[in-house]
Amino acid sequence: MTIALLLAAATADPSITRVWLTPQSADVVSVSWVSPREGASAVDFGPTPDLGRTLRVDGSRTRHRVRIPAESAEVFYRVRTGGAVGALRSFRMPPASGDLRLAVVSNWHLSSKRRDPPDLSAVVADGPHLLLTAGDNVGSFWGDCGPTERGCTKPYDGLFDAYPDLFATTLFLPASGNHDREVRGRGKTRPPAEDARYDPTAETFLRVFDTPGGDVFWRFDLPERRLRIIAADLHHVSDFGSGWQS
Repeated sequence: MTIALLLAAATADPSITRVWLTPQSADVVSVSWVSPREGASAVDFGPTPDLGRTLRVDGSRTRHRVRIPAESAEVFYRVRTGGAVGALRSFRMPPASGDLRLAVVSNWHLSSKRRDPPDLSAVVADGPHLLLTAGDNVGSFWGDCGPTERGCTKPYDGLFDAYPDLFATTLFLPASGNHDREVRGRGKTRPPAEDARYDPTAETFLRVFDTPGGDVFWRFDLPERRLRIIAADLHHVSDFGSGWQS
């Protein structure tokens, strides 16, 4: 009877739908997700749907990231937090030879309120090994979160909700743009210092994305390809005050 009750409690938890993948190197991937309840972070993974390995980060949280070794061309995985279990998924690693498919997008300007996200069906059909952005992954933070709530992730939640299958199965390397740091409406005049319009530290962007090196200025290397990808948002290193001036 006790076992039956425990199983019932586990299956009653909502499944995890916000999952995204950020490569750290040619053989390490950071798996991130949001769980409906706080708990430890666990990823089951392996080269086949049988999985076989588990990495776990103890502690209690709703936003999770676990770095796993990716030692096969295709990696199968499943995330777990308490009784909440994500679907069995897989992703492909960039191959050491043959075709390497990269896709770059920009100016999504998504939010938790947007109901008409851009159509990425052509990107999905192309099957990229790496999906990169050139900035402005979200619209702004103040539109979703208000002008004073720092660290609010609602716009990024809207991004993941718009393309749940894409982010859960494709390695994603985002670059930061001004909208990824816009914490207040910009206006047309320079505001006083205590009323900053931008967050030069990109606090929320880095809270969400486990970028290589842990910074908005990241690089990603594929040594066997002699390829290095660099992201550098050089313009938004300070609060310029308004988009009109900058």
